[in-house]
Amino acid sequence: MIGSEIFAQNERFEVNVCGEGGEFETLCLDSPIYIKKLELTSTEHCVYFADPFAPVIGLNVKQWQLSDKQSQRSFSGAFEQAQGFALHILDDDAGGAAAAGAASAASPTEAAAPRPPHTVPCTTAVSETKSSIFIACTPQVDDSDVACSAGTQAFCVLSAAAEACKQHGACLADAVFVYLQVSDMSAFKEINDVYQAFFPMHMPPSRSCVQGALPAGCKLQAALRVQRGSHSAACAG
Repeated sequence: MIGSEIFAQNERFEVNVCGEGGEFETLCLDSPIYIKKLELTSTEHCVYFADPFAPVIGLNVKQWQLSDKQSQRSFSGAFEQAQGFALHILDDDAGGAAAAGAASAASPTEAAAPRPPHTVPCTTAVSETKSSIFIACTPQVDDSDVACSAGTQAFCVLSAAAEACKQHGACLADAVFVYLQVSDMSAFKEINDVYQAFFPMHMPPSRSCVQGALPAGCKLQAALRVQRGSHSAACAG
Protein backbone atom coordinates (compact mmCIF):
# COMPACT_ATOMS: atom_id res chain seq x y z
CA MET A 1 0.00 0.00 0.00
CA ILE A 2 2.75 2.46 0.98
CA GLY A 3 4.84 1.42 -2.00
CA SER A 4 2.04 2.04 -4.48
CA GLU A 5 1.46 5.50 -3.01
CA ILE A 6 5.15 6.41 -3.32
CA PHE A 7 5.23 5.23 -6.94
CA ALA A 8 2.11 7.29 -7.63
CA GLN A 9 3.84 10.36 -6.16
CA ASN A 10 6.86 9.59 -8.34
CA GLU A 11 4.67 9.64 -11.44
CA ARG A 12 2.97 12.87 -10.44
CA PHE A 13 5.71 14.90 -8.73
CA GLU A 14 8.97 13.00 -9.52
CA VAL A 15 9.45 12.06 -5.87
CA ASN A 16 12.42 9.70 -5.76
CA VAL A 17 11.23 6.30 -4.53
CA CYS A 18 14.53 5.80 -2.67
CA GLY A 19 14.25 9.17 -0.93
CA GLU A 20 17.25 10.59 -2.79
CA GLY A 21 17.11 14.37 -2.79
CA GLY A 22 15.66 14.67 0.72
CA GLU A 23 12.14 13.37 0.07
CA PHE A 24 12.35 11.15 3.15
CA GLU A 25 15.07 10.01 5.50
CA THR A 26 13.24 8.76 8.58
CA LEU A 27 10.10 6.89 9.52
CA CYS A 28 8.47 8.47 12.55
CA LEU A 29 6.98 5.80 14.82
CA ASP A 30 5.83 8.04 17.64
CA SER A 31 5.33 11.70 18.47
CA PRO A 32 3.73 13.77 21.26
CA ILE A 33 0.88 14.65 18.88
CA TYR A 34 0.20 11.02 17.87
CA ILE A 35 -2.83 9.40 19.50
CA LYS A 36 -1.29 5.97 18.98
CA LYS A 37 2.22 4.82 18.23
CA LEU A 38 3.31 2.77 15.24
CA GLU A 39 5.06 -0.53 15.91
CA LEU A 40 6.90 -2.46 13.22
CA THR A 41 6.38 -6.12 14.09
CA SER A 42 8.14 -7.66 11.09
CA THR A 43 10.76 -6.08 8.81
CA GLU A 44 13.61 -7.06 6.52
CA HIS A 45 16.51 -5.20 4.93
CA CYS A 46 16.69 -5.30 1.15
CA VAL A 47 19.94 -4.42 -0.60
CA TYR A 48 19.06 -2.83 -3.93
CA PHE A 49 22.53 -1.59 -4.86
CA ALA A 50 25.56 -3.07 -3.06
CA ASP A 51 27.97 -0.26 -3.85
CA PRO A 52 30.78 -0.11 -1.22
CA PHE A 53 30.68 3.71 -1.13
CA ALA A 54 26.99 4.50 -1.62
CA PRO A 55 24.85 1.39 -1.09
CA VAL A 56 21.08 1.57 -1.49
CA ILE A 57 19.32 -0.39 1.24
CA GLY A 58 15.61 -0.42 1.88
CA LEU A 59 13.60 -1.40 4.93
CA ASN A 60 10.74 -3.62 3.84
CA VAL A 61 7.94 -3.39 6.41
CA LYS A 62 6.09 -6.71 6.36
CA GLN A 63 3.81 -6.19 9.33
CA TRP A 64 2.93 -3.26 11.53
CA GLN A 65 0.34 -2.28 14.10
CA LEU A 66 -1.00 0.73 15.96
CA SER A 67 -0.56 0.48 19.72
CA ASP A 68 -1.97 2.43 22.62
CA LYS A 69 0.40 4.76 24.44
CA GLN A 70 0.91 4.69 28.18
CA SER A 71 -0.09 8.32 28.55
CA GLN A 72 -1.99 10.76 26.38
CA ARG A 73 -1.31 13.72 28.66
CA SER A 74 0.99 15.48 26.23
CA PHE A 75 -1.17 15.11 23.14
CA SER A 76 -3.59 18.00 23.35
CA GLY A 77 -1.10 20.46 24.80
CA ALA A 78 1.56 19.64 22.21
CA PHE A 79 -0.90 19.95 19.37
CA GLU A 80 -2.19 23.35 20.47
CA GLN A 81 1.37 24.54 21.06
CA ALA A 82 2.49 23.45 17.56
CA GLN A 83 -0.62 24.93 15.97
CA GLY A 84 -0.17 28.24 17.79
CA PHE A 85 3.50 28.41 16.78
CA ALA A 86 2.61 27.81 13.11
CA LEU A 87 -0.07 30.51 13.17
CA HIS A 88 2.38 32.91 14.83
CA ILE A 89 4.89 32.36 12.02
CA LEU A 90 2.23 32.86 9.36
CA ASP A 91 1.03 36.07 11.01
CA ASP A 92 4.57 37.45 11.14
CA ASP A 93 5.55 36.37 7.64
CA ALA A 94 5.42 39.30 5.22
CA GLY A 95 2.91 38.43 2.58
CA GLY A 96 1.54 35.50 4.63
CA ALA A 97 -1.07 33.33 2.99
CA ALA A 98 -1.48 35.73 0.08
CA ALA A 99 2.11 35.15 -1.01
CA ALA A 100 1.80 31.39 -0.56
CA GLY A 101 -1.31 31.28 -2.69
CA ALA A 102 0.11 33.17 -5.66
CA ALA A 103 2.47 30.81 -7.48
CA SER A 104 3.54 33.35 -10.07
CA ALA A 105 3.84 36.33 -7.73
CA ALA A 106 7.17 37.81 -6.67
CA SER A 107 8.91 36.25 -3.70
CA PRO A 108 7.62 38.03 -0.56
CA THR A 109 11.12 39.08 0.46
CA GLU A 110 12.66 39.65 -2.98
CA ALA A 111 12.11 43.40 -2.80
CA ALA A 112 14.01 43.56 0.51
CA ALA A 113 17.39 42.86 -1.13
CA PRO A 114 19.27 46.18 -1.51
CA ARG A 115 20.65 46.70 -4.99
CA PRO A 116 24.46 47.07 -4.97
CA PRO A 117 26.03 50.02 -6.82
CA HIS A 118 27.96 47.66 -9.11
CA THR A 119 26.26 44.74 -10.88
CA VAL A 120 27.37 42.13 -13.40
CA PRO A 121 25.49 40.03 -15.98
CA CYS A 122 24.96 36.34 -15.36
CA THR A 123 24.82 33.27 -17.55
CA THR A 124 21.59 31.38 -16.87
CA ALA A 125 20.73 27.85 -17.97
CA VAL A 126 17.21 26.47 -17.58
CA SER A 127 15.78 22.98 -18.07
CA GLU A 128 12.27 21.76 -17.32
CA THR A 129 10.33 18.61 -16.49
CA LYS A 130 6.60 18.22 -15.98
CA SER A 131 6.90 19.08 -12.30
CA SER A 132 10.16 21.02 -11.87
CA ILE A 133 12.28 23.84 -13.25
CA PHE A 134 16.07 23.57 -12.91
CA ILE A 135 18.01 26.84 -13.01
CA ALA A 136 21.78 27.37 -12.94
CA CYS A 137 23.32 30.86 -12.69
CA THR A 138 26.95 31.96 -12.98
CA PRO A 139 28.20 35.58 -12.85
CA GLN A 140 30.19 36.75 -15.88
CA VAL A 141 33.29 38.13 -14.15
CA ASP A 142 37.05 37.77 -14.22
CA ASP A 143 39.80 38.33 -11.66
CA SER A 144 40.31 41.93 -12.87
CA ASP A 145 36.87 42.95 -11.57
CA VAL A 146 37.96 43.70 -7.99
CA ALA A 147 34.85 45.80 -7.26
CA CYS A 148 32.55 42.78 -7.62
CA SER A 149 32.31 41.42 -4.08
CA ALA A 150 30.79 38.12 -3.01
CA GLY A 151 27.67 39.96 -1.85
CA THR A 152 27.33 41.74 -5.19
CA GLN A 153 27.67 38.48 -7.10
CA ALA A 154 25.11 36.83 -4.80
CA PHE A 155 22.64 39.63 -5.57
CA CYS A 156 23.20 39.32 -9.32
CA VAL A 157 22.98 35.52 -9.35
CA LEU A 158 19.78 35.41 -7.29
CA SER A 159 18.24 38.26 -9.29
CA ALA A 160 18.95 36.28 -12.47
CA ALA A 161 17.40 33.18 -10.90
CA ALA A 162 14.32 35.19 -9.89
CA GLU A 163 13.94 36.48 -13.45
CA ALA A 164 14.27 32.96 -14.85
CA CYS A 165 11.57 31.79 -12.45
CA LYS A 166 9.27 34.62 -13.54
CA GLN A 167 9.76 33.74 -17.22
CA HIS A 168 8.59 30.20 -16.47
CA GLY A 169 5.55 31.12 -14.39
CA ALA A 170 7.11 30.67 -10.96
CA CYS A 171 9.01 32.62 -8.30
CA LEU A 172 11.84 32.03 -5.85
CA ALA A 173 9.30 31.17 -3.14
CA ASP A 174 8.56 28.03 -5.21
CA ALA A 175 12.17 26.80 -4.91
CA VAL A 176 12.54 23.55 -2.97
CA PHE A 177 16.34 23.19 -3.13
CA VAL A 178 19.26 25.56 -3.68
CA TYR A 179 22.83 24.40 -4.30
CA LEU A 180 25.52 27.03 -3.75
CA GLN A 181 29.18 26.60 -4.65
CA VAL A 182 31.47 29.30 -3.30
CA SER A 183 35.15 29.94 -3.95
CA ASP A 184 35.88 30.90 -0.34
CA MET A 185 33.73 29.85 2.62
CA SER A 186 34.96 32.85 4.61
CA ALA A 187 32.59 34.94 2.45
CA PHE A 188 29.58 32.89 3.55
CA LYS A 189 28.16 35.53 5.90
CA GLU A 190 28.33 38.21 3.21
CA ILE A 191 26.61 35.89 0.74
CA ASN A 192 24.04 34.71 3.29
CA ASP A 193 23.07 38.27 4.24
CA VAL A 194 22.02 38.80 0.62
CA TYR A 195 20.60 35.28 0.18
CA GLN A 196 18.12 35.53 3.05
CA ALA A 197 16.53 38.64 1.54
CA PHE A 198 15.48 36.67 -1.54
CA PHE A 199 13.65 33.81 0.16
CA PRO A 200 10.67 33.66 2.55
CA MET A 201 11.41 33.17 6.24
CA HIS A 202 8.53 30.67 6.43
CA MET A 203 9.34 27.38 4.69
CA PRO A 204 12.51 28.46 2.82
CA PRO A 205 14.04 25.93 0.41
CA SER A 206 16.56 23.39 1.65
CA ARG A 207 20.11 24.41 0.82
CA SER A 208 23.57 22.97 0.36
CA CYS A 209 26.65 25.21 0.35
CA VAL A 210 30.13 23.90 -0.47
CA GLN A 211 33.49 25.45 -1.26
CA GLY A 212 35.11 24.53 -4.55
CA ALA A 213 37.21 25.76 -7.45
CA LEU A 214 35.39 28.30 -9.65
CA PRO A 215 36.43 30.32 -12.72
CA ALA A 216 38.76 33.25 -12.07
CA GLY A 217 36.94 36.11 -10.33
CA CYS A 218 33.79 34.05 -9.76
CA LYS A 219 32.89 33.89 -6.08
CA LEU A 220 29.77 31.74 -6.29
CA GLN A 221 27.47 29.75 -8.53
CA ALA A 222 23.89 28.74 -7.80
CA ALA A 223 21.64 25.93 -8.98
CA LEU A 224 17.97 25.77 -7.99
CA ARG A 225 15.18 23.26 -8.27
CA VAL A 226 11.82 25.04 -8.46
CA GLN A 227 8.68 23.01 -7.89
CA ARG A 228 5.58 23.43 -9.99
CA GLY A 229 2.25 23.23 -8.16
CA SER A 230 1.75 22.32 -4.49
CA HIS A 231 4.74 22.42 -2.14
CA SER A 232 3.10 19.88 0.14
CA ALA A 233 3.66 17.19 -2.46
CA ALA A 234 7.36 17.95 -2.87
CA CYS A 235 8.30 15.80 0.12
CA ALA A 236 7.05 12.41 1.15
CA GLY A 237 8.04 12.63 4.77
